[in-house]
Amino acid sequence: MLACPEGSLPIVLPSHRSYLDFLLIPYLFFSRPDLGLPMPHIAADAQFARIPVLGRIARAAHAFFLERGTGRPDPALTDAVRRLVADRQSILFFVEGERSRSRQMRAPKRGLLRSLQSADAPMVALPISIDFDRVPEEATFDAELGGDASPGIRIRALAGWLRRLRRGEIDLGLIQITCGEPIPFDASSDCHALSERVVRHICAASSVSTYHLRCFLAGEAPTELDLETLREAIEVRGGRVLESPLEPAPDLSRRTELAMRAQWMHHFFPEARVMYGEDPVVDHYLSRHEALRPESTREARELDDPRIKALLDRLLEPIRAHQYAVDSLLASGAVPPDADAAAITRAGADLFLPYVEDALAFSRFASHAGRDGRRRTDTRR
Repeated sequence: MLACPEGSLPIVLPSHRSYLDFLLIPYLFFSRPDLGLPMPHIAADAQFARIPVLGRIARAAHAFFLERGTGRPDPALTDAVRRLVADRQSILFFVEGERSRSRQMRAPKRGLLRSLQSADAPMVALPISIDFDRVPEEATFDAELGGDASPGIRIRALAGWLRRLRRGEIDLGLIQITCGEPIPFDASSDCHALSERVVRHICAASSVSTYHLRCFLAGEAPTELDLETLREAIEVRGGRVLESPLEPAPDLSRRTELAMRAQWMHHFFPEARVMYGEDPVVDHYLSRHEALRPESTREARELDDPRIKALLDRLLEPIRAHQYAVDSLLASGAVPPDADAAAITRAGADLFLPYVEDALAFSRFASHAGRDGRRRTDTRR
């Protein structure tokens, strides 16, 4: 059984990369009674309740529903949460709110945490990292990472995927589920600090597989870098690398591979800051993405290995190139000055939405802050 404080109600807080997450954690708890964890009630988006068949299945699986993105307290949701806590029922929800298509950890949402705290009972947060070699929604996510709108839940597409799964045509590779350090909390806990601590613990529990590394090495990796060198470099920086039998697909897209880097490239952020900290584009990118990383990933190592320097060049080149592409599209009038990141991504050639979001944020920050008193570096390589 997990080491939870006696009498504390477990609140399960997994990362969210796929709809499959809704099934994996309950299945784990059901198949491993030795964990001593009750089947949780799952907080799900209200859209599930309105879908024929899926809504009934979700309710049978102890789901309760919430309207996402309203930006205001929901008294009905708070009452439902208080009743579950009073009945000593465990609750599962995704602190990121929605699936991360890019595998980057999303900033935490705090509405449900506040509802839980209003129940005024001792609880313990269980941060859980669910790491996929491949997610079932990979093709759909690839389109969305290119700026397309989300198609929503499509029953026919889901049924087709399930048929291919039964025929053995789907291979997702490894799915690793790891629980981070339990975090006790109650009504007096600082909700903001608690949510960020949960995210850092999820990140600390996450892992990378040799499949993700092979996908990188098959594409843009420095020729002098091999799998064992990259694996050792990640492990010496505190990362966990799991052996996967899965090989890169010949039709693997660049966007999907860029998303996989979010599983591991943060281990090199400290060295990136040492090498490129004077580049405002890189500085801005790192500042946006390192804040929620565990402290153990923030200490730079010696940069005396030319292979690591070459690796950093390859990891940061797309970020700098995206900045140049976004600035060029805006300056040329190819997109309106108030265009959002998705529109800019669609207007460019083979752009990756998360990097466009970072570049757009920097461009607007620089224009409002007078470029922070520094001359921008040319983002072309």
